[in-house]
This record gives sequence, C-alpha cells and structure tokens, in this order.
Amino acid sequence: MTPPTPHRCAAVGCQHAVQPGFLMCMDHWRQVPKVCQRDVWFWYRALGRKPEARDRYAQAVQAAVDAVHGKQVARKVAHDQKTKPLF
Repeated sequence: MTPPTPHRCAAVGCQHAVQPGFLMCMDHWRQVPKVCQRDVWFWYRALGRKPEARDRYAQAVQAAVDAVHGKQVARKVAHDQKTKPLF
C-alpha cells in the first residue's frame, strides 16, 4: 500500500507540502480565525454524510483562504507604508 501523497498548502503563494487531511501548513492555519477553522473541520467531516457538505466545505475553505490572504495583504500594505521612498 502506498502512503498518501502530500499536497500544496491552500494559502495563496505558499509552496509548503501538507499531509492529506490538512488544508494548510501550520503557519497559515494559525492565521485562520477560529470560527473559520471550525467550519472547515465541521464540513470536512460531514463530506459523504450530508448532501450539502460539498458546497458548504468549498465555501468554508474559500473563507479560510480569503482570511489568510487578507492578512497577508494588510501586512504588505503596512510594510509598504513604513518604507521610505527612494527619491
């Protein structure tokens, strides 16, 4: 039996390998608000048991990815505002 194949972290631009059953690397998962984390896990576990689970899981994943991306953009904007102009 072959071991499960890792996949890429779902965060925008992240290249870390993640084990099956996990959405993101730990650095990015910690940036996801707890409410979004709970939604992702709830709907992940409900896949195959509830008819609406696939769509709800996709929505929860997108919300988690959006939350991390929003934090990355905000951090970049804050950094750019502190950087002095070259000229």
